[in-house]
Amino acid sequence: MAFSAALRDWGGEARLPFRLQGVLIGLICFAAGGVPRLLPALFGLLGLVAAFHVFKTEPRLPLKLAKTAFGVALAISIAYLFVNALWAPDRPGALVKAVIVLGLSAGALFITASYSLRSGAEASVLGKSALAGFILGAAFLLFEIVFHESVMLFINNHLAKLRPPLTLRYGYHKAGTLEAAFDDSVDVMLTAQPDGTCCAASARFFSGARELRQPVVESAQANPLILYFLERDIREMERLTQGKANYFRKRIRMSVYQGAAIRDLTLPYRGVPVAVREISIAPYLDDPNRARFENLANKKYLFLLSDAVPGGLYGILTRIDGPSADAAPLLAEEFLLVGAEAAPSRRLP
Repeated sequence: MAFSAALRDWGGEARLPFRLQGVLIGLICFAAGGVPRLLPALFGLLGLVAAFHVFKTEPRLPLKLAKTAFGVALAISIAYLFVNALWAPDRPGALVKAVIVLGLSAGALFITASYSLRSGAEASVLGKSALAGFILGAAFLLFEIVFHESVMLFINNHLAKLRPPLTLRYGYHKAGTLEAAFDDSVDVMLTAQPDGTCCAASARFFSGARELRQPVVESAQANPLILYFLERDIREMERLTQGKANYFRKRIRMSVYQGAAIRDLTLPYRGVPVAVREISIAPYLDDPNRARFENLANKKYLFLLSDAVPGGLYGILTRIDGPSADAAPLLAEEFLLVGAEAAPSRRLP
């Protein structure tokens, strides 16, 4: 269908640049769902092919586009980035970002110009290429999610066997040389949804002055403490490093998907040994920007999941090692399941 139509059109009498554009557009749409890390390189190649086509067909077109209101506004914005980079605390990093924006903008300009020179039939072929790549990329992503064990362990329905209303109680302990140690607790309150199924969830995350307000999860399936923990941890990394929450969120997501280690353990729960599956990630070990927070870059996360405990989550542990092998950890945190208690039926706020 779309894929075979694109292949059929590529195989006609089209010139090589047009064929390359079709292939690259298809690969970009595939990579968006299947292999996102390839997107910058593929976009750059598409920009080069488009530039070759434009300069060979109508060399004056880029200059015409640059003189439009949009082109002038874009040029001013890019110039501002370069000027601003000269006064940035991290001048080399800011200049690199400005150059990247310049390259992406130039690539987009040439791609737009090249597309405007194509006939309706050629534009249709490029559209079919994009559709074919998108379908294959979406299928690849779905396959990866369904068969990727570490991802499935996080999105499995941990709460299906529970009978609400119920409160899952977790103990919290913080230690290490970075900040003051303390102990606290987290309660995850589960209530029935309007149709009687489990569960809607809310939380009391820490107590007293440390309490953190958490959103209600209306149709929870995975244990919501995982979500609450991750958002709190990302904010803590943001506080400790002055970095951006979205950056840490992306690193953790990529680590679960690409670098998780899984092993089976037996741990005690209320005096009884239970089977536990440990998912271990270290999102910042190979981070190209780890020099900005080197003392925190060895942070390791352990997620302990078990079908034998209520809520499916035995605990979550994090650790940042000290500067030497025999030094105390810089930071160590643990959330461990204490138990589950039936709670009076109530409405969520």
